[in-house]
Amino acid sequence: MASDTSRLPSTLHIGNLSPYTTQPTLHSLFLPFGPIVEISLPAPPEPNNPHAINAARQTGVPQPLNRGFAYVEFENEEDAKAAIDNLDYATVDGKTVRVSKAKTKEVETEGLGSKKAVWEQEGWLSKNVVGEEDKRAIEEEEKGVSLAEQALPGGIGVTEAGPRIA
Repeated sequence: MASDTSRLPSTLHIGNLSPYTTQPTLHSLFLPFGPIVEISLPAPPEPNNPHAINAARQTGVPQPLNRGFAYVEFENEEDAKAAIDNLDYATVDGKTVRVSKAKTKEVETEGLGSKKAVWEQEGWLSKNVVGEEDKRAIEEEEKGVSLAEQALPGGIGVTEAGPRIA
């Protein structure tokens, strides 16, 4: 079985689906472009919620079958590209769908959605440093040399708590 990262180039994300689109519909739509490995059509949260079922009965509107997006994995990347070229902005079940390459899942500790400040994330500073002075400061910090030791040659008159008082 291939790893998730090696499967990504041949996996597509289909967005803006009708909540009533089914797997057989997606299968028949994407099959002309090549062999399909897997179709993932996530169910809506709480699909068996009694309140939603009751509301659907009262209003006559059926419950949604999916969350409005799906993933389709092809056997090879060329088939996935052909599907993007032909089906992006196509109308499926009355909605204009978006078809694009699937992206990796964001890690909670990386990127803008993480719970850690961006500048504290590993490698962010080295990628986003502005000038040579900043680069030197980062390199010195990584070596364990404090900013105070850089400012004053040999760290004269500086302790961990601040300047020495004679």
